[in-house]
Amino acid sequence: MLNLYLVRHGWTNWHTERRVAGWADVPLDERGQAEAAATARWLGQHCHDRPLALICSPVLRARQTAEVIGAVFAPPLPIEFDEGIGETRVTGWQGRLVDDIEANDPTWPQFFENPADFRFPAGETLREVQTRVLSAVETLRQRFERGDLILVFHADPLRSLIAHFLDMDVAHLYRLRVETGSISCLSLPPAGSTERFARPRLEFLNLTEHLRT
Repeated sequence: MLNLYLVRHGWTNWHTERRVAGWADVPLDERGQAEAAATARWLGQHCHDRPLALICSPVLRARQTAEVIGAVFAPPLPIEFDEGIGETRVTGWQGRLVDDIEANDPTWPQFFENPADFRFPAGETLREVQTRVLSAVETLRQRFERGDLILVFHADPLRSLIAHFLDMDVAHLYRLRVETGSISCLSLPPAGSTERFARPRLEFLNLTEHLRT
């Protein structure tokens, strides 16, 4: 099986402000840096073999998290950047406070009525996000059949990937809790596998115990 360790990047000041980040290059704050360090330690202890690759969203908060993770291995893991697992493009809402959007944008209720097909202003829908994330992961499955991969990215792309392999419609992805600094693990059979019982498995979701110590 190919084990995907799915890491959500660490906390930023924009989370505290409740500001929509999107693809903005917002750095990790002190809490986020501590989360990245704790996540790196956990992965260093629990990846039984050296990971095959460290794949990262090009957005700054994910890059900074991945740099800390890569450094825990000897020799350090090089980082591969992949826009396919980048954050949701929320273009028109990027940088805005959630309270401001809620109070002043008439499309805000539409997002909750139909989150899967709601198009963020000048941006993407969550179905489109899921399509590109799946394409990126299928490319990885062509490169690697078995072993451990670490992917560092963002909540909605991460949820959409898990939802697909659980046969859950993307409309329900907000039922999945994915905190900053959390680790989830998805095991996938080799691409094109004909093994009788070779099915995707969610090994665990939103592991955060390493953040509490």
